[in-house]
Amino acid sequence: CWIGVFSDKLFEEGKSTVLFLDEFDSIARERADPTEIGEMKRAVNELLRSIDLLMYENHPLVIIASTNHELTLDSAAWRRFLYHIHFPLPDLNERKLTLEYYFKNLRKSESNIILDLNFQFLAEQLEGYSPSDIERLVRSLYLEFLASKKIKEFLISNNKILSLVEHIGGTRDHLVVNVFNKKSEGNKKDQQQKPYSISELLKKEIEKTKQNKKLDE
Repeated sequence: CWIGVFSDKLFEEGKSTVLFLDEFDSIARERADPTEIGEMKRAVNELLRSIDLLMYENHPLVIIASTNHELTLDSAAWRRFLYHIHFPLPDLNERKLTLEYYFKNLRKSESNIILDLNFQFLAEQLEGYSPSDIERLVRSLYLEFLASKKIKEFLISNNKILSLVEHIGGTRDHLVVNVFNKKSEGNKKDQQQKPYSISELLKKEIEKTKQNKKLDE
């Protein structure tokens, strides 16, 4: 199993350091998923075994994992991590500021680009989109500008942006798919541990410490 061998080498090299596992869902997917092949299930088992071994041997290692698809993670993988921190998508004001930042920088770099935009309106229309989605949108417009051979005036309007959004998609489209899948899976969402904020975590830890002190007394 080359994936299992890779997992072993990964943790051997990661001792005495901080190990960051990006796109964690690619190696820790739900083993009960009937669409997963046996090879991947064995890899998840090996991953969990390696984490347990490192914890048991008390290695000076911090493991951090990130994912955009927490609902696809194996429930056992959730339990291997003490801290679960959720980073929400930007709200209305944050989307507006992100749009202003990227488009104003684009305007500064190219004098031929004319902006006729209502950032408040666009921010409302882009609910559910991430900063990377907005950046990708601006890059797509810039490529269109370059393809036009830098005509005298390249107008970017609200309608142009909204028509482009329909083609490039984004995080919101993926969320819609996830919601549909969650409904088809029944109560699976309720069975999985939900992420919570760091403030909630600290409150829990403080409460545990107080309870332990009372028991010692």
